[in-house]
Amino acid sequence: MNQNYNSPTYLYFIFVIASIFLVFVFGIYILHFIINGELINNAKDLQNTWAQFGDYVGGFLSPILAFLALIALLCSIHIQTRELNHSVEQLSKSAEALNNQNKLIQKQNFEETFFQMLKLYNEIVQTIAITEQINTVPTKIEGRDALAHMYGIFTTRYLNNNNKIDKSDPEKDKREKYAKFYRTHGGKFGHYYRIIYNILKFIGNSDLAYKEQKFYADILRAQLSEHELVLFFYNLFYFEGNGKGKMYKWVEQYNILKHIEREVIPESDHPKLDQVIQAYKVHRHSMNISHKSKTV
Repeated sequence: MNQNYNSPTYLYFIFVIASIFLVFVFGIYILHFIINGELINNAKDLQNTWAQFGDYVGGFLSPILAFLALIALLCSIHIQTRELNHSVEQLSKSAEALNNQNKLIQKQNFEETFFQMLKLYNEIVQTIAITEQINTVPTKIEGRDALAHMYGIFTTRYLNNNNKIDKSDPEKDKREKYAKFYRTHGGKFGHYYRIIYNILKFIGNSDLAYKEQKFYADILRAQLSEHELVLFFYNLFYFEGNGKGKMYKWVEQYNILKHIEREVIPESDHPKLDQVIQAYKVHRHSMNISHKSKTV
């Protein structure tokens, strides 16, 4: 806005008009009484003439000057209103800039914490280790290789073992098998699940928009290998609340199991995978509707 509030031209214009009227009134007087030679010699007549002149000036100029004063007052109010609106606009812009700056700082703080937690996650993965007899030689397997090896142990020694713990209830049988596997090996990677849960919880409880939350959850999901996803799936549905635990909310909300291969889990478990994917679609649809309603 290019407005010069320090130069009230309206007031100058009104002053000029008032001056013109003053010159006009006194000019008529001078023209009539002096230039035309109608000078007043007697004191009484002179007094009467000045009285008449005063009435003439007052009657002619007073309404005009009062009207011009009103116009000047209205112009001053108008100028002050524009100045006030301009100040309010500048304050609004400053508040918006400050708000954007605060949001940027909050996001920077979020990212700093998130990537520190992601770093901790990878450090935890590297500390996971298991010792197995390979060709009668004790061999230590570490990191993601250890997780892959534990996936193999679970599927071959527990899940696909024909020795059913509960033959009457296949679901219960899987829960019992995973629980037995976890009792034996859970101490090696229990903290691994806890850090994943806390990262997802940190993302979900942030003030970021859902689209941004999903972006960071996708970064975490990209860290998970195929074997990790399978173990994660069984931990979610057959151990951690049977698909109703605290972790499930975040897994559903961010579609963490998106890239799990159906071939690596029994066909009987496909409905559970479909359940998570469908729940995610419903959640995403509701978030999109919410976002559109806020932008209307």
